[in-house]
Amino acid sequence: MKFKLKIPSFRASIQTRLLLPIVSVVILGMGIVVTVAYRSASEEIIHKATIAMTHDLSRSVVRLDAWIEGRLQDMNHWAGSEVFHEALGDGYLAEAARDGACGELYRLRENYDYYLVLLLVDTTGQTVAAFDAKTYAESAVSKRVNVAKRGYFQQVMATGKPAITDVLTSKSTGKQCVMFATPVIKEKKTIGVLVGSIDINSIDKIFGNSENQDKSQYVLMTDKTGLYISHPDADQRGKGNLKEQAFGESFYTTNNEFINYQLNGINKMAITDTSKRTGWLFAETCDVDVIYAAAMKVGIQLAIISLLVVISLTVVIMLVVRSIVKAIRHVADRLNDIASGEGDLTQRVDESRKDELGQLAKGFNTFVSKIHSLIKDVSTVATDVAAASGQMAATATEMADGMNDQSRRATEVAAAVEQMSSTVTHVAQMSSGAAQAADEAGAQAQTGGTTVTNTVEGIKAISTVVNESAKAIFELGKRGEQIGQIISVINDIADQTNLLALNAAIEAARAGEHGRGFAVVADEVRKLAERTTTATKEVAQSINAIQTETDTAVERMNEGTQRVEEGVPLAEEAGQSLNAIVEGSDKVARLIQSIAASSEEQSSTSQIISQNVDSINAVTRQSAEGAEQAAMAANQLSEKSEQLRTLVGQFKI
Repeated sequence: MKFKLKIPSFRASIQTRLLLPIVSVVILGMGIVVTVAYRSASEEIIHKATIAMTHDLSRSVVRLDAWIEGRLQDMNHWAGSEVFHEALGDGYLAEAARDGACGELYRLRENYDYYLVLLLVDTTGQTVAAFDAKTYAESAVSKRVNVAKRGYFQQVMATGKPAITDVLTSKSTGKQCVMFATPVIKEKKTIGVLVGSIDINSIDKIFGNSENQDKSQYVLMTDKTGLYISHPDADQRGKGNLKEQAFGESFYTTNNEFINYQLNGINKMAITDTSKRTGWLFAETCDVDVIYAAAMKVGIQLAIISLLVVISLTVVIMLVVRSIVKAIRHVADRLNDIASGEGDLTQRVDESRKDELGQLAKGFNTFVSKIHSLIKDVSTVATDVAAASGQMAATATEMADGMNDQSRRATEVAAAVEQMSSTVTHVAQMSSGAAQAADEAGAQAQTGGTTVTNTVEGIKAISTVVNESAKAIFELGKRGEQIGQIISVINDIADQTNLLALNAAIEAARAGEHGRGFAVVADEVRKLAERTTTATKEVAQSINAIQTETDTAVERMNEGTQRVEEGVPLAEEAGQSLNAIVEGSDKVARLIQSIAASSEEQSSTSQIISQNVDSINAVTRQSAEGAEQAAMAANQLSEKSEQLRTLVGQFKI
C-alpha cells in the first residue's frame, strides 16, 4: 500500500493572491499620484499662464507708451526745425520757406512710413506745408486744409503741450488713424502746430496681431470711445467697438483683473490695463481651452508614464513572485516524490537561499530528517512489539485458565457462607423481636410510673387548692355577713329618707302654691326611697341565699379535703410499686438488646463475608475475562505490529 499526498497547485493560488493585491495597490497608488500631479500641474500651468498674460499685457502697455513717447519726441524735435519756423513767418521769405518745409515733411514721411500725413499749420489752423509739396503748391491757399476746429489743434493751442486723439477718419486719405499734434515754439511762443496722422494698422503691428496666425491668444487695444486700434481681425480696426459687445462693459469696469467671457461660442479669459499716457484700453485675451490643453497634455503624459510604471512594476513583481512560487513548487515536488513515489526519505531540497524560502527549505529538510529518524525508530519498535505481543498472548491464556478454576472455588465458598448468613440472620431477627417487646413493656411500665407520680402530685395540688378554696369560701361567708349589715344600714337610711319625704310633702302642702314645686321634689325623693328599700330587701334575700350556699360549700370542701389527704399515701405506694416494675423491665430489655446486638453483628459479619466472597468471585470472573481479552488484544497487537512493519517497509530509510 502506497501513500499519496496531494499537493495543491500554487501557480493559480499564491501567484494570483500575491499579484492581485500588489498590482491593485500599485495601480491605485499611481492613479492617486497622477490625479494629484495632474491637479497640481493644472493649477501651476493656469497660474503661470495668468502670470504670463499679466506680464505680456504690462509689456504691451509699456511698449505702446514708449512707442508713442518716441513719436512725440520725434515731432517735438522736428517742430524745432528752423525751416518750419521760417515757413510759419510772414512775407516773401516765408512763402519760399514753405516749399522747403514741404520738402522736409516729405523727407520725414519717407523715413517714417507709418505716418499717413504730416502737416504744418499756423496759429489759425491753416495748413502752410504738407509732406506732398506738389499737391499743396498747386492748390489755392483758401482750399488748403484748415484744422482750427479739430480738438487736438485746440488742445495744443490752449495748453501748449502735445496732444493725441482717439481713432479718426483722415479727410485727406479716408483711412482710420490717430492724430499726433505738437506745438511749434519760437522764443517761448507758439507760432504753429506740427500735425501727423498714423495709420492704426501701423500701431497694430507693434503687437504683431497682423502676423499672428494663432487667433486663440492676442492683444486688444481700444481708444477711449471703445473703437479697436489693435485687433487680429483687420475689419474690426477703427470700426468695431468693444463697448457694443455684450461683455464689453466688464472690460472697462475692471483693471488688472481676469474676466471670463464667451465670444462666438468660445470660452475666453482676458486681463485688462489702461495706458496712463493715452487712456487707451489694453486687453490680453486667450481661449480657455488653450490653457487647459497644456494641462491636459501634462495629464496625458502623466497617465502614459504611470501606465509604463505600472506595467514595469507588474513585470518586476511577476518575476519576483514567480521566483518565490518556483521555490515553493520545488518543495511541493519533493513532498509529492516522498508521498507518491517509493517513500524515499533520503531526498533533500536546496537550502542555500538566504531568504525566507531558504528557511522554508531548511525547515523541510529538518522535517524530513525527523520523519526519517521517526520511521526508523518505529520500524525497530514494531519488531519488538511483535515479539512481545506473542509472549503476552501465551501468558494471558495461562492466566485465563487459572482464573476460571479460582472462580469455581470461590463460587462454592460463597454458597456455604450464604447458608450460614441465613441462619444468623434468623437468630438476629428473633432477638430483635424480643428486644422490641421488652422495650415496649419497659416503656409502658415507665409510663404508668410517670402517670402515678403525676397523679400523686395532682392529688397534692388538689388538696392544696381545696384547702385554699375552703378558706376563700369561709372568707366569702364573712363578707356576706358584712354586706348584710351594710344593707341593713342602707335600709334604715331609706326608711328615714321616706319619712323625711313624707314630712316634706306635708310641709309643702301647707305652703300652698309656693310649696308645690318642693312637694313634687319631695314626692320623687319618697318614691326613690321606696325603690331603694325594695332593692335592699331583694339584695338582702340574695345575700342570705349566698350565705346559706356558702356554708354548705364550706362543709363539702372540708369533706373533700379530708378525702384528698387520705388518697395521697395510697397514690405514693402505687407509684413506688410501678417504679420497681420499670426497673425490672429495663434490666430485661437491656439483656435482650445485648443478645439482639450480638446476633445482628454476627449477621452483619456473615453478610460482609458473603459480599467479600461474591466480590472475589466477581473479580475472579472479571480477571478471567480480562485475561481472555488480553490474549485477544495480544493477538491483535501482533497483527497490527506486522501491518506496521509492512507500512514502515514502504519508506526508504
